Amino acid sequence: MRVVYDAGCKTTHGNSLNDVLFTGPKLHLDIVDVLLKFRIHSIAFTADIKQMYRNILVRDTDRDFQRIVWRTSPDEPIRDYRLRTVTFGVSSSPYLALRTMRQLALDEATRFPRASQVIIGDIFVDDIVSGDNTEAEALALQQELISICQAAGFTLHKWHSNSPALLAAVQPTSSHGERHHYVPFAEMENDMKTKVLGLQWNSNSDSFTFSVQITSNKCTKRSILSEIARIYDPLGLLSPVTIFAKHLIQLLWIARVDWDEHPPQDIINSWASFTNELPLLSKVTFPRHVFTHTHSVQLHGFSDASEKAYAACVYLRVRGDMGAVDTYLLLAKTRVAPTKRMSIPRLELMAALLLSRLMKATLNIYGNCIPRDQIYGWSDSSVVLAWLRSSPHEWKTFVSNRITEIISNIPYCRWRHVPSADNPADAASRGMLPANFLHHSIWFRGPHFLKKDEATWPVFKATQTQEEKRNIAIVSNPCTSSSTNDDVEIISRYSSLGKLVRVTALLFRFYKKCKKVQTPLSKHISVTEFNFTLNRLIFLVQQSVFRDDIYNLSKGKLPSNQLRRLNPFIDSNNFVRVGGRIHKSLLPYESKHQLILPKKHPLSILIINYTHVSHLHAGAQSTQYILLQKYWILSGRDVIRQCIHRCVRCFRACPVRQQPSMGPLPASRLRPERPFLKTAVDFAGPFYVRANKVRNAKIVKCYVCVFVCMCVKAIHLEIVSELTTEGFLAALRRFTSRRGLCKDIYSDCGKNFIGCDRYLKDLYAFLRNDTVQGALQNKTLEEGITWHFQPPYASHFGGLFEAGVKSFKHHFHRVVGPRILTYDEMHTLLCQIEAVLNSRPLCILSSDAQDPLPLTPSHFLIGEPLTAIPDVSLVDENPGRLFRWRLIQQSVQHFWKKWSLEYLHEIQQRGKWFTNRGNPVREGMIVVVCDDNLPPLQWRLARVHHLHPGSDGITRVVTLQIGKTYLKRPVNKICPLPIE
Repeated sequence: MRVVYDAGCKTTHGNSLNDVLFTGPKLHLDIVDVLLKFRIHSIAFTADIKQMYRNILVRDTDRDFQRIVWRTSPDEPIRDYRLRTVTFGVSSSPYLALRTMRQLALDEATRFPRASQVIIGDIFVDDIVSGDNTEAEALALQQELISICQAAGFTLHKWHSNSPALLAAVQPTSSHGERHHYVPFAEMENDMKTKVLGLQWNSNSDSFTFSVQITSNKCTKRSILSEIARIYDPLGLLSPVTIFAKHLIQLLWIARVDWDEHPPQDIINSWASFTNELPLLSKVTFPRHVFTHTHSVQLHGFSDASEKAYAACVYLRVRGDMGAVDTYLLLAKTRVAPTKRMSIPRLELMAALLLSRLMKATLNIYGNCIPRDQIYGWSDSSVVLAWLRSSPHEWKTFVSNRITEIISNIPYCRWRHVPSADNPADAASRGMLPANFLHHSIWFRGPHFLKKDEATWPVFKATQTQEEKRNIAIVSNPCTSSSTNDDVEIISRYSSLGKLVRVTALLFRFYKKCKKVQTPLSKHISVTEFNFTLNRLIFLVQQSVFRDDIYNLSKGKLPSNQLRRLNPFIDSNNFVRVGGRIHKSLLPYESKHQLILPKKHPLSILIINYTHVSHLHAGAQSTQYILLQKYWILSGRDVIRQCIHRCVRCFRACPVRQQPSMGPLPASRLRPERPFLKTAVDFAGPFYVRANKVRNAKIVKCYVCVFVCMCVKAIHLEIVSELTTEGFLAALRRFTSRRGLCKDIYSDCGKNFIGCDRYLKDLYAFLRNDTVQGALQNKTLEEGITWHFQPPYASHFGGLFEAGVKSFKHHFHRVVGPRILTYDEMHTLLCQIEAVLNSRPLCILSSDAQDPLPLTPSHFLIGEPLTAIPDVSLVDENPGRLFRWRLIQQSVQHFWKKWSLEYLHEIQQRGKWFTNRGNPVREGMIVVVCDDNLPPLQWRLARVHHLHPGSDGITRVVTLQIGKTYLKRPVNKICPLPIE
């Protein structure tokens, strides 16, 4: 029984065993490296270490972390077990197993030197993939491997080899009485194929083969990816075919096809042609063994690119003892071209870079067998060859970086030109179907000229190219000549004046060392160097910006208007300084004649920021005063204010909140509907009541639930004895029983209740609790009520019910004062306050005595104000029933007409927030999240993840990302940082 331990299962603390384990460094070899070594040996074999994990013990103190419960039958009690050995599923297990094998190789290196080398260099997890040049040497190596593994208690089985003698040498039983499993060579002769690290190997013909079967007839994105993944080709031997499949995958993504959706017809046709011919790959074979150490070997790499993809392939050219030349495909790799269009020369350069990486990996394995002068790189792009034959600094950054890496990967490579017709990488860059691939001899054996003498190889005359050439401007005398934009570009690369000056000072040191001038030995920049470098930067800026003014001043002419009021002059060091009118004062020379700096120049901004920060974030006036001791910045006051406004530290100390314009009213407040059909709800409290009028009666807390009609602003008050879901639902039932069932209920999330009072925190916790919200939604959903929660911290989104709570408290506190009422008194008072609030006029009162009484919420509830004087009794009257019904309908329609004509126009105007204040919020923007319980400098930073624009297109709610947490906030609770 093999136990697979779920070490990734999370505990109650949110961590798993794998989360806290150190997985250890990577010890397993690259599968491509192991396969390349496998192709060297004349006699090859593979073996498997039987139950490798289960033969390695774990330290006794660590076994408690590998506990399981188990019983052999349901009738037995569950028992607790500890796994004593390395276990599948634990993240550190691969490292522990491979580290044990390496330690075995180190410990037994003197007894079994060759086997130790195989364990270190020819093993992939528990698979040994190795061999030797002769049968005798291979047999000796086999016995060493068996012995070294037995020394540690391991058993080798599943032997495969291309040598019958090697398989026959494996004894039926080992010294431990265990049988070695091996495949008889008689079965090998029946074309039995085995897998070497997933790659099929026919040991009878000693060649690699492929077998791909289509298991699904569907043509969807999911099925296409599943079938393509079955083509296992770690060495890239089928690259012309696999790149065809990779390009299909790219087309699927470009077409934005869903996982189980049929792709466009052209993709379906291409896929059908591909799958119909895919079984033909079973006829493809590649020789495993490529050369022996006695042969003369050359390494040839080819690269090519097309609009679809770019590719590289590596071949060995082997000259045998009799002078015959053979070529073998070793390794290949392809990449689809990026969807963003790139020029063909750049794609060809990417192919050459890919080739250099493949050749570097190949030389890491075969480097001892291939002389340095026998390494060749081939490309059919004359532009790429011209780039490779020149210095990297002559070209633009993209080209320069890749040329540098190519030269670093294969410094001894000799690059040559190959015609496109003879370039085997051409097939891998364009792709082809399996039927055409079978007959493409250049791919299997390389170009025909490789089998001929070097004198017959293609010769190409080198050409020059100006493509991707870097524009370099040379200034002979920077003190008198005009500077180019590149000279000042270095300033804009840095956001700190100190770093800019230090880097430039080091460049000056380097320049002096090149001139063999004595320079300081200290690694740190001295004050003298700092001031000298800063002055040279200021000189460079002045020469660049005030070029015409310097020329006019040198000729005795007037400068431009921007400098004329300063009466500038050029001092002995060729700096432009302020002349001014105070040269007879006793101030220092630098304070009387400041250096003139242009406004909004990168250097001027760096100097302002440096002064502002170094003087403890001084204000605009103080910063300007400090700068005037040495510098005169044109329009300095405005520039300094802008720089301080962009200071993130100062902004976080005094952030500016966003404030969008007041949004349009929702439809629930503008459409005539039955009172309380759409209701807003909020809580007020806590309040304290006595259980009864007995002396020393128990005082308990209670809350008031305020229901407000969204349409006519009618208010209903309910007393709630406890702050629980059941308590609120009971209040909701009492409300709906008297006012009718609601269709929609609106409320906030309770964030407005956060405060220092611990009772208010209880109220906030109740309203923000996810369980409470879920229970309310589920319960009201059963009755056909839809619950709408406002965004957190957005009390202004529910101004209607916030105003209702305020109006209730206005009357309650003035009537009750410090007294504590009984429960009955409290209930009575709430009904009276409710009557007063529902008798408030909805519109402004008229001063004309002839005008009718104003419209109130009570008109929609009972037809008149709740505080109105009773009418004369009409019991004895006997009007017609139809007339009375029409009279009632007329009154109702009159109320709604008056509501539409008077009340709606009253709420038409905006009372505040007329315009959008602040910068527009965009996705990806960094903002400060306001928190009323913390000082501004401790407010958290967040990134705007998603915008939620309203019906008028203005964003008033955003989703923020803080680490891995997402939360909603209104726009007036965020402050965008001034960094853009």
